[in-house]
Amino acid sequence: MTEVKLEKVTLDNYRDVVRLKVSPEQEELVGSNLWSLAEAYVADYARPFAICSEGKPVGFAMLSLEDISEGVVWVWRLLIGHEFQRNGYGSAAMHAIIEHISSMPEASKIRLSHGQQKGAAGPFYEALGFTYTGEIDHGERVMELGV
Repeated sequence: MTEVKLEKVTLDNYRDVVRLKVSPEQEELVGSNLWSLAEAYVADYARPFAICSEGKPVGFAMLSLEDISEGVVWVWRLLIGHEFQRNGYGSAAMHAIIEHISSMPEASKIRLSHGQQKGAAGPFYEALGFTYTGEIDHGERVMELGV
């Protein structure tokens, strides 16, 4: 399995994180990393991470602790740079995210949502054990995994 680490976004790596982009056909599926870092700056419940392999950012993830009092941690963003896709980084990143959230004493559920357009990540998340809740959030289907 491809190995990755979740690392804090810092002055040393934020430029590399911001430069990570998805392919043009995926752009409507996920917000840009620059936008996500701006959101993290103003949302005290956001936790941004560089997804790194061999010390180099290959992706970006952001968690939301907004609902942690209910035991829920949201995977708010997940992006693997287009040049690193199809190399196992997405699965490795999600395993690292699940492990990280599982280590939080307050967390009992991981939630995420995805769009309904072609190419949406539902099958990817189902393969990791997430199931649909039946909820729609901002036009996106909500999935959940117990931890």
